[in-house]
Amino acid sequence: MQGIEGKKVILHSLEKISGIILAGGKSSRFGVDKALHRASSGKLLIEFVIEALFEFCDEIIVAGLDSPFLHSFDKVRIVRDEPGVEGPLAGIMPALHPAKNDVCAVVGCDMPFASPHLFIRLASVLKRVGALICVPEKNGNIEPLHAVYSRKVLPMLIDFVGRGGRSLTEFIKWRRDNVEDPVQKKSIIFYRYGPKRYADGSCDPFFNINTMGEFEYFENYCKKGI
Repeated sequence: MQGIEGKKVILHSLEKISGIILAGGKSSRFGVDKALHRASSGKLLIEFVIEALFEFCDEIIVAGLDSPFLHSFDKVRIVRDEPGVEGPLAGIMPALHPAKNDVCAVVGCDMPFASPHLFIRLASVLKRVGALICVPEKNGNIEPLHAVYSRKVLPMLIDFVGRGGRSLTEFIKWRRDNVEDPVQKKSIIFYRYGPKRYADGSCDPFFNINTMGEFEYFENYCKKGI
């Protein structure tokens, strides 16, 4: 594990950032727990995401998954999903609470191309504007599981769930469409993503793995080095 924790950190002028990996899904379409599925290189799927976050985060919180593998990292903490809450909200809420930094980079465990460069840019915009969420937007679609959140959004999420809210995307769109105060509207920034602006090669940072076929695609991508 020293190889991961010893990776060179990307230099940036921001305050420290917490990384949150959401790993509580049932993996029903994949057939087995995809986070712990091993690639031909020997790495677990979640390990690719951990590597990406270690480049710019000083702590990582994994929500919804406990494994001896995760306990081998000094900087990784584990939290349980929130009981009675569904989807990504079940993981992001209990993970935001213990985070030691205000700025948190949130990503799914099945997103092996997660982009440190994009995360740092999102965090920079969030801090400069004083927003609570900075979420990428690509071709009209938002990507809430490759986004940056302030811990200050937690009470709003708790209130949203208490009102019957169930979806993180629904929460973001609800805040956008129903908040009349112009200052509050700026609490969520939709950041237009363009792949040519980042040093991430030709991979799509929002690519996520739900099926074994998508995992095989990822494997072939890594083998070809494209």
